[in-house]
Amino acid sequence: MGGMPAEVRAALDREDAERRAVEDQVERAVGRAKRRSTGPSIVFSIRLGLDEVEALEQRAAEREVPPSVLARALIRTGLRANGAAALSRAVDHLEDAVAELRAAVP
Repeated sequence: MGGMPAEVRAALDREDAERRAVEDQVERAVGRAKRRSTGPSIVFSIRLGLDEVEALEQRAAEREVPPSVLARALIRTGLRANGAAALSRAVDHLEDAVAELRAAVP
């Protein structure tokens, strides 16, 4: 199985620790039996195609995390990105790198 980058693993570990801390606070405040919750978050249902679900499950298995954790991480990463501007800059950078490589080849 492919290894997960240390920074992604660290982010997932921090999220899990935060979630557990919130669960403990809720349990103490409400006095209910401990149960799994996502803390101060909202369940958001989306539809995925079968091929998308299979790809998500495969990538999650490779990283040894539940598919929902990987999906949340991917969504958060996408939301933090600068959108089209970042993509445009990345394409420009790649075009410059390709031009530089072409110029270096006789």
